[in-house]
Formats: sequence, C-alpha cells, structure tokens
Amino acid sequence: MDKVFSCNFPNFGFVGCDLSDQDMFPILEEIALIQNDFVHADPMNEQLVGHIKHEYHMLKTHSHIESLAVPLAYSWYESFSRTYNDNNELYLNKAWVNFQKKHEFNPLHNHDGEFSFVIYCKIPYTLEEELAVIDHVPTDMNVAGNFTFQYINVLGSIVPWQIPADKSYEQKMILFPARMMHSVNPFYSSDDYRITVSGNLYFRAK
Repeated sequence: MDKVFSCNFPNFGFVGCDLSDQDMFPILEEIALIQNDFVHADPMNEQLVGHIKHEYHMLKTHSHIESLAVPLAYSWYESFSRTYNDNNELYLNKAWVNFQKKHEFNPLHNHDGEFSFVIYCKIPYTLEEELAVIDHVPTDMNVAGNFTFQYINVLGSIVPWQIPADKSYEQKMILFPARMMHSVNPFYSSDDYRITVSGNLYFRAK
C-alpha cells in the first residue's frame, strides 16, 4: 500500500477575538447601571430560553456593540471562505446582558438571524475552582460552566464542542452562525454573577 492520502470535508465553526479596555468600557458602564437598578431595567426574559432570572436589553450601547460584532462577522466569511451578497449589510437587531447566578443555565437552543455572538464581561470562577467543586467527575468529562456547541458530523453523529469559558475568557468575544445549536452549563464555585452580553445580527438591503 503506497501513497496513502486523506481528505477532510469542508465545514465551518466560530470566530473570536480579544476586546480592548476601550472596547469594553461603555459596555461595562451600561452593565453597571443595569445591575444597580434591576427594577427599572428593560427585561428580556420572555424572548429568551435561558433559565436565568436577570436578563435585560442593552439599549445605550447598541450602536457600539454593533460596531464590534459586524466586523467580526465579516471575518467569519473570510475565515471559512464563505461568500455573501454584498448588496446586503449586517446590522444588530437586539443585544442583551445575562446576569447568570450559580446553578442557572441556558438550555440547548439556537437563534434567529444570520449570526449570534457572546461577549464575556465577567466570569467569577476558574476551571480549577469548578473542578474542585465537582471533583467526583473526571477532569476530561467535567463541563461545568462551559459554553457548548452541538453539531452533526459527516457520520450523522451529534458531537459537542466545548469552550471552557472561565475567568481567562473575560474581554473575549465569539461569533457563530445563529442557527448553530448551543448551550451554557451551570457553574457551582462562586456566588457572583457570570455576566455576558449577547445579540443577533441580521442582513438587510443596503
């Protein structure tokens, strides 16, 4: 047997980036205003599947968040050699902030639109702290606090892709096709909020 060769079928996933302090400042400022006055914030719960008590629209920084998400979306097309109709343009439909407490979670779901994203603002735990709480689960199987994608491979099997989003993910942003199935697992080692901002991008005619 000579000259064995292989071939991978084309597929695509997600893209991510680091955000600067300047990128984060207005977002964190609005988050602080919301957190200091949940009563007068604009709730988002009825439009989301999350088992999370405190979820609110991000209104003041809508345009700023859009200015971060849209360029990353066009990077997605470049990363995966995908094409799009340049008679259309991407825009941010809605953005919201999740204040996730210990034991709360986002079940498996997907979104409307073309792309969805997550901005990691505050993660109050490390992987080591989570592993210490759930020490009866083997390390390579412990997915506490993870962001998880579920996708179907070429054999028809449902396969998870784990993102171990702990404190090291603060000021990172990921973006992915809105129809990709994903979930957020509960965490156990902290009583503080895990704070993330999410939103959906749509296309419209220029």
